[in-house]
Amino acid sequence: MIRSPLSTRAGICLLGLLVGLGCNHEPSGPDVSLQVSPAAPTILTGMTLQLDALPVSGIATPQSIEWSSSAPTIVDVDATGRLTAKAVGSATIRATASSGIGETVVTVAESGGSIRTKYKTTCGVTAGGDLYCWGQNDVGQAVPGNAVATLLSPTKITSLSAVTSVSPAALHSCATTASASFCWGCNRHGELGNGVTAGTTDGCTLRSAPVAVVGGQTFVRIEASGSDVTPENATCSDAYCGASSCGIVSSGQVYCWGAGIFTPAALNTSVRFTSMSMGLPTGCGVGTDKNIYCWALPTGNGAAINPLSVVTVAAPETFQTVSVGRTHNCAIDKRGAAWCLGTNAAGELGAPASETCIRRFTVGYPCRSQPDTIVGGYRFQSISAGGGFAGTTGYIPMSHTCGVAVSQEIFCWGSNAAGQLGNGSQTNSQSPVKISSALKFKSVTTGALHTCAVSVDGAAYCWGDNSAGQLGNGTTVNSSVPVPVTGGLIFR
Repeated sequence: MIRSPLSTRAGICLLGLLVGLGCNHEPSGPDVSLQVSPAAPTILTGMTLQLDALPVSGIATPQSIEWSSSAPTIVDVDATGRLTAKAVGSATIRATASSGIGETVVTVAESGGSIRTKYKTTCGVTAGGDLYCWGQNDVGQAVPGNAVATLLSPTKITSLSAVTSVSPAALHSCATTASASFCWGCNRHGELGNGVTAGTTDGCTLRSAPVAVVGGQTFVRIEASGSDVTPENATCSDAYCGASSCGIVSSGQVYCWGAGIFTPAALNTSVRFTSMSMGLPTGCGVGTDKNIYCWALPTGNGAAINPLSVVTVAAPETFQTVSVGRTHNCAIDKRGAAWCLGTNAAGELGAPASETCIRRFTVGYPCRSQPDTIVGGYRFQSISAGGGFAGTTGYIPMSHTCGVAVSQEIFCWGSNAAGQLGNGSQTNSQSPVKISSALKFKSVTTGALHTCAVSVDGAAYCWGDNSAGQLGNGTTVNSSVPVPVTGGLIFR
């Protein structure tokens, strides 16, 4: 451990000797002259986070710092102060320098995300592995076999058990167990992955139960995507009506299906991924090298050019996780900082954007073609880019973004037309605003115009648009502040 010849404590002791007091008044505990940031962070298992150690006022900046963890099997820390969360629990991280020390307690929580939404259907996996869905269900995308178009409260899918993950899209949903994967809802483009050719015979027929995804892969997670709205003058060749799904296996290989591909097909790349996310019509993932790679799927008619090849996203940082929205993407880097790019029509990038969109349906709106950090300097453990829009005869992007900070508080930014930022207003924000709740949260998910989250005790809360019952509180009334999901369910 590096220490100076005369530490602060030693100086106090020497002063006591000079005035006849001896060292009896020596303060207890180590000298604290470094401030470790962020203070008392909570991170998810498998996540890394870069810590900083800055001198307190009046202390010179240390030339070198030695980092240590009280429980390396829970949280390890390298020579640069970068944490690696290994197991659920907590550990004290100490920064030692010639001028003294600084400490922070790091808590590791189990990876969240048990409640998911992308459009107007919301689903969640309970602590016991049961699957409940609510919200839009006009084609059985929430609960197969249930003819109710709008489910106002969580409804159990009784045909599935021991569920490990779920992902609802606009017109179909998918879920995984430890040994199999299932999808349900529409199959116009082969998005269920059951090998059945899309068409009128297997389009949006209300099926009685989820169907198994074929191909023999065991997916750790499946991401479903797709839209139920075709903007004015759009066709399937515009990629705005092609539904699809992608799944990741334990080796990190990604397979996709739908939009003209009827069984899972591997991405045409040697890249292996640690996480992935699906938007419309693209998917993105973080590779084992911490770079972000994206791919475009077919456009509904199976006629895409080499649709399963990936491209690298140029960025000045490496990343831990990425979330793909409808017209914008966001990611978290090693320091927990959030980066976004894409359309900024309602402030969903979290910072001003000076470029002008040139893509169809977003032409003329502010854009950013390269990722940049959001304002505010917040550090996040997870982030979710929404899939919002407005208009049925035209296309007006109205997306928002939310993230769980390392303080376990939720911040949102972007469109707030239905109160989806959760701060009690309906005013858009180009910078993060804290939701109106004193609770601590472990996960957040954004839909078209609503948001849901799981608190640290497993309770679910939602806010924003409730036109299809997607808030799960038994009504169709919008809420600009978090409201509890009915049923008293405990989610992972």
